[in-house]
Amino acid sequence: MKALRIYSIALGMAAIMFAGCSGTYLDLTPEMQNVLNNYYKDAEQLRKGVNSAYGILQAEGVYELANLVLGELPSDNTWDEVPANDNGNYGQLDLFSMTSANTIIDKAWSHHYKGIQQCNVILNRVDGIADMAEAEKKNIKGEMCFLRGLMYFNLVRIFGDVQLVIKETTNPNDFFGQVRTPKEEVYKQIVQDLTDAFAMLPDAPAEKGKAAKGAAAALLVRFILL
Repeated sequence: MKALRIYSIALGMAAIMFAGCSGTYLDLTPEMQNVLNNYYKDAEQLRKGVNSAYGILQAEGVYELANLVLGELPSDNTWDEVPANDNGNYGQLDLFSMTSANTIIDKAWSHHYKGIQQCNVILNRVDGIADMAEAEKKNIKGEMCFLRGLMYFNLVRIFGDVQLVIKETTNPNDFFGQVRTPKEEVYKQIVQDLTDAFAMLPDAPAEKGKAAKGAAAALLVRFILL
């Protein structure tokens, strides 16, 4: 009887605890990180998103490492003294024996597409920001078009045909199985992005390190001269 009484009390307490639990207490938005669907609600958040798009330029797969290594090691300018070092990553580039397991190649692809996604997110969200002046929105659109054009400019020179994505990816399943876009179409998008950027960017950068008309014009000319 004593054991039955203890069991009954425990069962009753458990029932009270579960009854007192609400979905609002259990289904919480992470507090230590920003969640895309609940972000970009005001000008301050959007500006942070713009900085994040610029930040990808410092990623290992972009200008911290990959673009420099991919541009130099396969050339006659440099060589890898011990090709077996670093799991062969650098040696593969030097000897033109690259495989899909090469981490430099992998990061070059993934980090550039992270930057493209961030540009697409900002371009998709900027018009919905109520507390931002239209002039600043126009400037931000120009910056994102410039950065997206730059990302594709790098990708097409490294890989040739690549997947062309110019809309925010809200459901990754929508892009499973997408084939590469012929580089001629990617070239057209690069020209379009840089032309749009030139039209929307200011003559002088809004802040140090940000893009202006001169950057868009210089990259467009460099692209045409390739």
